[in-house]
Amino acid sequence: MKNTFLISVLLISSGINAQVAIGKKSITNNNTILEFGNSSNRGIVLPKVENATTMNASEGTMVWDTTTGSFRYYGGTTPAWNPPAAGGTTGGAPSGSDANGKKMIIGSDTSDADGILILEAKQGDKALVLPSISQPSERFSSPPTGLMVYDTATNQVAVFNGTKWTYF
Repeated sequence: MKNTFLISVLLISSGINAQVAIGKKSITNNNTILEFGNSSNRGIVLPKVENATTMNASEGTMVWDTTTGSFRYYGGTTPAWNPPAAGGTTGGAPSGSDANGKKMIIGSDTSDADGILILEAKQGDKALVLPSISQPSERFSSPPTGLMVYDTATNQVAVFNGTKWTYF
């Protein structure tokens, strides 16, 4: 019985692709690591950190900085962190640390990057596709601080800063 179960697991896992569909049955774009289904009221909530500039970040890291009240992106060059957009909600960063060291990696078996969710495209031909929503300010009645979507009406990334939507 154990051998049958093990063989079944191995056969099923051999067909697993390093791409993930959320809210839909399959990936429709071969250049995505993580793809979301069509929805008019869903997005990605960025992890909250206190003072992003003190992090040992990997290129491509995106967080909600509770010190500046802004979406922050680490590009790895000078300036390494994008400048904060003023006017967002500050405070509320989680305290303590995650002692178990666990992380979820999609797109690869391993990663040198540190984070909770890591999208790793080893060949450099895959990317994250944000949930696409037209006019997020009209779709969300009480969005959480750090919610990020792609606004199809403005063709920009929209991040809710706790007070209003900011566009990048």
